Amino acid sequence: TEILVASAIEHAKANDAKRAIDLGTGSGAIAISLLKNLLKLSITASDLSIPALEIARINARRHLVEHRLQFVVSDWFENIALEKYDIIVSNPPYIELTERGKLQSELQYEPQTALYADNDGLGCYRTILTQAHEYLAGGGKIFLEVGFNQAAAVAEIAKSTNNYGAVHFVKDYSGIDRVVVIAAAG
Repeated sequence: TEILVASAIEHAKANDAKRAIDLGTGSGAIAISLLKNLLKLSITASDLSIPALEIARINARRHLVEHRLQFVVSDWFENIALEKYDIIVSNPPYIELTERGKLQSELQYEPQTALYADNDGLGCYRTILTQAHEYLAGGGKIFLEVGFNQAAAVAEIAKSTNNYGAVHFVKDYSGIDRVVVIAAAG
């Protein structure tokens, strides 16, 4: 997730980004990291889990960024007002359901809904990318963390919508394509 955050920060600084959305914020780690590094940025952080949003709210207060963070209970874009964002960022569930029980022991404590996705782990990406273009400002970008060997499939999902521009990948420290960066159309 560090690579996801660093990529979004780099884009935000180069393009003077002002508004972002963090889909599936969970504990708020991504949103808070962005806000700590980008003093002009405000973020809408959404999650379907009310307890997760409460934890994110506590974390935002602890890190003194709550005044630039709006929380929304939402299943992806479902309850998000149709506005334009310079950055859309998400680390959605991407582990295939068939992998349940095979994960590292430290992940066993994570909520199951934060880890597993249907359709070979790509279901959340399909949902996000069918709607994200409506919320993406001109010159904006989408940053999606992906699982091992999913980058090309997520890029193909974006391309198949005909709603986006260039797509590129950012590798993690192991040389694996870990972040898919999708530009706004035009």
